[in-house]
Amino acid sequence: RNLWTSNSLPEKGVFIKPIDKLKRFNGAPLGEWPKGQQKKGPYICSDVVHFINEWRYYIDDGKILGAAWYAGEAANDDKEPDPPSLDSLNIKWPKGWVGDADFGYVKGKDLCLVEAHPPFAVGNYLGLNSDIYPKWIIDGYFYLKNKDNNEKK
Repeated sequence: RNLWTSNSLPEKGVFIKPIDKLKRFNGAPLGEWPKGQQKKGPYICSDVVHFINEWRYYIDDGKILGAAWYAGEAANDDKEPDPPSLDSLNIKWPKGWVGDADFGYVKGKDLCLVEAHPPFAVGNYLGLNSDIYPKWIIDGYFYLKNKDNNEKK
């Protein structure tokens, strides 16, 4: 998937998200917002693609704590597809980073990154019986608090 950053508004047909602040606005393909609601940069941009299935991976200090399907085409029996292994991607998660990374399949392509963000306003797709999500939220709170304190110095 082609990813790049831009300070100016890219052409229509590009997916953009804010890159500078947490959830400053929801990402969307440019041209799908109501007129007059275009947001200022900086942006992270990508080609617009259609994901067939997407999974959320909950990451805590370089370790995948859990993963769950959250969007796409379920199997014929409506069973949620199991999350694919990320081992073959050889991802080197940033040391100490707590966040989620969403991956999905695009028709005719391998597994692609959808998006990744710190644990701010991130939903629980692991289920209410999961012990992973509360631990991840607590660790994420301290990660964000420490990050914020370090940026203020």
